[in-house]
Amino acid sequence: MLGVAWPYIQNEFTLSLDAVNVLLLVQTISYTLASFFIGRIMARFGSGMSLVGGKLIMSLCFFGIAMSSTWIMLIAFGLIARFGSSIIDADLNLYVTAYHFKKRVMQMYPQQKRETNKLLGYPPDARLLIINADDFGMCHSTNVAIFRSLKEGVVCSTTLMVPCNWSPQAMQMLAEDPTILFGVHLTAICDGVNYRWRPLTGRDKVPSLVDETGHFYTFTRMDEFLAQVRLDELEVEFRAQIETVLAADLKPTHLDWHSLRIAKKPELYDVMFKLAREYGLALRVRERPLIEKAQSYGLPANDYDFLDSYSIDTIGKLDEYIRLLRNLPEGLSEWAVHPGLEDAELLGIDPDDAPIRQADLKCMLAASIRDVIQQEGITLISYKLLQEVWQRMS
Repeated sequence: MLGVAWPYIQNEFTLSLDAVNVLLLVQTISYTLASFFIGRIMARFGSGMSLVGGKLIMSLCFFGIAMSSTWIMLIAFGLIARFGSSIIDADLNLYVTAYHFKKRVMQMYPQQKRETNKLLGYPPDARLLIINADDFGMCHSTNVAIFRSLKEGVVCSTTLMVPCNWSPQAMQMLAEDPTILFGVHLTAICDGVNYRWRPLTGRDKVPSLVDETGHFYTFTRMDEFLAQVRLDELEVEFRAQIETVLAADLKPTHLDWHSLRIAKKPELYDVMFKLAREYGLALRVRERPLIEKAQSYGLPANDYDFLDSYSIDTIGKLDEYIRLLRNLPEGLSEWAVHPGLEDAELLGIDPDDAPIRQADLKCMLAASIRDVIQQEGITLISYKLLQEVWQRMS
């Protein structure tokens, strides 16, 4: 492309032939810088969003190059354009590798050593999967659907939202069936305005956790919540939720969280990590830096960022789950699914949310999902195995 454009560039800006070396140097510098940051960008935003971002950068820069009125402007846009093209190249290379050489894909990431397999007693090439149903106790619809997915489907465990109105029913289900493995879905955020929850400890003890109505902040006010939440108050509330479960003589295996955006405030993870170690529980981990942090302590944790079922389109969801199973990498993966019944209750709580949960229930009960798991030799496990190692390492 440079060979075609150079005669025009040289004539437009009255440049000597030596100036082409400047463009080549700029491209080399941009490519070198990109090599340091592309991995972090893809880990943070995922390959899909990274690819979109790379294309957007390229489009804007090509427009800028076309409109450049000075040599310096052209160089600047060229620098940024090369960075964008490097992101696109990396994403496409990863796509080809993941889809056509899935058994070799992990060789690209030597830092992902899959030590969890060894800690859990599985061979290095074992493909382990936890399917956890989030939001047990949120409402009657989710309770019924999650219980079915546990007893009739492929779901391995669930996590309990203690502050919600239907958590007593969920806790009764757990008490009546000790074979159900579950964790505590630490809750400090409400999903929407139609159905809300309050902290167990009361607004006077944890004022930074509640809005002007005395309820937890809604998801749409996440940034506002994260900006002013006090970690000591968050620990008090999370501890109360764990203690409530233990007081009911129930035995959780792990902790995870509801809707919190940990990447925006990593200190939240430190609070949960502290509580997990104190109570002898395993902890869900996401984002590469936090995964590596947990594994640096010799603790088993997900080898990859977990899959949130809300990220999968409702249309064609079963086919997408099957595709993901076919391409499941070696090591430990986790899916966070959200089964629910699309009934009057759930439609009243959130009409946009109900179809997503109903689709998850249908998929988790589908015989084809179980068949593919068997065909691919995937091993379904629960957090109970991880908890045993976390307890030994405490």
